[in-house]
Amino acid sequence: MSKFSSMGSAFAGTAQMCTCYNRQQIKEMDVTKDPILRHALPHETIYFAFKSNRHSHIFTNLAYIAIKGDFATSTRRWVERYEYYEQAITHVQFETGGAGLTTGGRDVVLTFNTPRGKEEIEIWKNEQEVAHRFYKVLATLSQIQGRNRQLYHLGQTIASKVVLDKPEDFFKVIEETSEALLEKYAPRSYGKVFEDLGY
Repeated sequence: MSKFSSMGSAFAGTAQMCTCYNRQQIKEMDVTKDPILRHALPHETIYFAFKSNRHSHIFTNLAYIAIKGDFATSTRRWVERYEYYEQAITHVQFETGGAGLTTGGRDVVLTFNTPRGKEEIEIWKNEQEVAHRFYKVLATLSQIQGRNRQLYHLGQTIASKVVLDKPEDFFKVIEETSEALLEKYAPRSYGKVFEDLGY
């Protein structure tokens, strides 16, 4: 997008309004022309993204990547990664678009929390159907993360109460149990969640 287009959207108050991109559209992007693709690691897969003149939001099999700028006309951006295995996505909500000529009437809003605070993604109203499908993926991811955390902590509690014939084996059992619990209930990749839902 040209600098003049960016300036126009900034003045119109739409610089933060995002467009949705699915996995196939992302595959067809030119990494030399679209810098947001450079922020994904070589071994991870981007399933969908939201992009505006100011902000971009990428969801991969490993993490949520937030790319933010203060102004639409500036090329300066801050990149933050939220790894699914250690930072939960919670309180996923979706607000449908309303009627009217105000900015609030021409967008839909996807919100969720990370350990660092609330994220709010404003999306063009004409992409509501696609955005709602992405919302359902994030809501499912959040549910699975929550269930995994419960099972992991339950497993730790049970393991800590195991009575052993040899006390010196206690820490070995705890270590082996913790590794098994992490592998099963704190996976680094959540790609299966996306793919099971058709992404």
